[in-house]
Amino acid sequence: MDENRGGPAEQLSLTRKQLYDMVWSTPMLRLSRTFQCSSTWLARICRDASVPVPPRGYWAKKRAGKAARRQPLPRSANPDEIVVSYTPPDETSEPAPAPPAPPPSPPLDEDLEALRRQIEQAGPIAPAPEFHQLHPVVARTRSALRGAEAQRRERHGLLQPRWGHDGCLIEVEVSATAIDRAVRLFEGLFRALQQFGGKVVASDKSPHIRLLGDQVRYSLRERPKMHRLTPAEMKDRWADRIRWEGSGVFDLCVSTDAELGWKRRWRDGRKGQLENRLQQILVETVEAMQDGRTWRRGAPAREAERQRKLAEERRRELERFRQDEERRHERERVTYLIELATQYAKATQLRAFLAACKDLPGRSAAEQRWIAWAEQVLVGIDPLANGLAPILAARPAYGPPLFSYFTDDPTTSIP
Repeated sequence: MDENRGGPAEQLSLTRKQLYDMVWSTPMLRLSRTFQCSSTWLARICRDASVPVPPRGYWAKKRAGKAARRQPLPRSANPDEIVVSYTPPDETSEPAPAPPAPPPSPPLDEDLEALRRQIEQAGPIAPAPEFHQLHPVVARTRSALRGAEAQRRERHGLLQPRWGHDGCLIEVEVSATAIDRAVRLFEGLFRALQQFGGKVVASDKSPHIRLLGDQVRYSLRERPKMHRLTPAEMKDRWADRIRWEGSGVFDLCVSTDAELGWKRRWRDGRKGQLENRLQQILVETVEAMQDGRTWRRGAPAREAERQRKLAEERRRELERFRQDEERRHERERVTYLIELATQYAKATQLRAFLAACKDLPGRSAAEQRWIAWAEQVLVGIDPLANGLAPILAARPAYGPPLFSYFTDDPTTSIP
């Protein structure tokens, strides 16, 4: 083995018995990595070669120390038949190159870059320490949350203010025990934004912050936590078996464009609580503003692409309609042709019958009048009595259908 190290890898071949032993000794996913193929391809090879594979749960039983039945290998007329060949990987070859790194995010605009440097140089931002000088929007939101607490308007343990009824409110869904913390968070955030030139605009149902000509909107939600009640905690047998309450974990989201959706999210975690990370939130808010600007700059291209797709879809719809109309007209023409052939057959029989009538000796005047009337009927029944011109002028006419209601030229179909 040492003599061949460094040379080209030798191609190996497996019989049904060898493949069977490998499949029942190594999980299929790990074995497929050895073969450098997908597990689906390997399973198909086993199925074509009538090699049974371990059923679902087989390896879990083996790991748990339970007895797992191994299906026997069916007999074959050619036991030495080669069912799979593969080339093992060369251990001395260079590793595969790493996937390319994602493209860097676009640089910030000059005004946003200056704002980010200003925020980073300002140092940590502390939350609001007091509640006696709250921003009007924050104070209104706090009052609405307290009102929802008094009236017990909550869902899954989170208070539900009357949106649009109590005025312009911040999108906040927290438990009663987290109201003060949410108020301190937004008061500190609004004060910091106003310090860096932002302005809180109370419009619609929720306020937004206008900063450097862009609109920034925040929302806060506390993650609920469910508790199953014990029989001792339940008041009666018909009471709810679960109780919802706040978990104390906040999720803060920011949006810079209505179509773009929520662009950044922050959550309480190992880095600390959100009210102690206001500087990071503001820096990433500036980056989200850049994403919103990039999205809006690409709006004309997206609209042009949307219009192109709509036009392409309309063209396909018209093409499908044209094909359906052609098939329908073709069916009508075939039906009309069969009707003409049927009328011609009847006219041929009637012509032969009238010829036989004319050959009868001793016809009276009444018989002559009847034969003349029958010949007129024959002219009306025979489709070839006046040639092919009336047939071509009738509907459905022979030839391609007309699409005058789609194109200016009535004889031109849709390309």
